[in-house]
Amino acid sequence: MEDQFKEFKEKTEAHLRWAYTNNHITVGELEERLSRLYNTDSLNELNGLTKDLPPMPGTDDRKAGDTYQWERDRYDHIPKQRKNSQTFFAVMSGTDRKGQWAAPREINAVALMGGVELDFRQASFPREDVVIRCLAVMGGIEITVPPGVTVSNSVIPFMGGCDNKADASGLGPHIEVQGLAFMGGIDIKTKK
Repeated sequence: MEDQFKEFKEKTEAHLRWAYTNNHITVGELEERLSRLYNTDSLNELNGLTKDLPPMPGTDDRKAGDTYQWERDRYDHIPKQRKNSQTFFAVMSGTDRKGQWAAPREINAVALMGGVELDFRQASFPREDVVIRCLAVMGGIEITVPPGVTVSNSVIPFMGGCDNKADASGLGPHIEVQGLAFMGGIDIKTKK
């Protein structure tokens, strides 16, 4: 029994280090959880240290109905580098972000008589909500999300518009779109 507990403790430590490496917890959270790990003899406390974390790739402890299961199943293979913020800027031109990418927690999208396209269908999401701050001045910003992602918006349209056609009841990550559409448009849609 003692050997099984020791093995479980080692797996829990590996899980915590993996979670830190993949931006699921901060260095402070890692240190605090490792301190608790080294000072416990309770199986329940060990379970509690990783209960809120996604399972490591290759493990079979994924739970049915887990909020982020669909996202982890599809995107575990994407590179682990994740920026905290990223800016997309288009002046009388266009820019886009498509394919496999690690979405940052904050995105700034500025379209001045141009267009910005953000396609999240193959993106991995951080555990926190993604916030997109938009400014569309005589231009357009198009945001495409896969099924399961919920998008809310607080865009102010001034002689422009914001059209949110994304699913309202997704179980996956959440994106909040903020900003201003001045004689321009922001289009949000769900697409497979």
